[in-house]
Amino acid sequence: MQLSPTVAATDAPMHGWLPQARDSVSNIAAAGVRTRASEFTLDGIPNMAREGIIAFQPPPEMILEFRVQTAACAAALGRFAGANVNMVLDSGANDYHGALWFSHLSRPLMTHPFFVNCNLWDTRSGERVPAAAHRAAG
Repeated sequence: MQLSPTVAATDAPMHGWLPQARDSVSNIAAAGVRTRASEFTLDGIPNMAREGIIAFQPPPEMILEFRVQTAACAAALGRFAGANVNMVLDSGANDYHGALWFSHLSRPLMTHPFFVNCNLWDTRSGERVPAAAHRAAG
């Protein structure tokens, strides 16, 4: 969704994507409107819970295609101020297919954001600042 024009994510930079974290998908600002003012639809049916959060977040393997509409749309899609995100589910097949997904969020394995890295190094000498590195690891 972030590749669409006028769409920006409003999550914190270190916010991880989790299957149960529906707010991370819903936190987009589109077309100059505040966050959570967009509508999510699933096969054309509204897929919204309270406070502008998506109700059901399908796994990526279930989605065949999605469309992000930020311009003026048809009158049937007039229940939102930002964008309309329509997801179309995949129809499946006769054979059994599966996907294994594993997520491990560990602080030592995560990298520092760019602006934190700027403060870890002395810009004059190029040396690492031990006190700043200790604060960032903490």
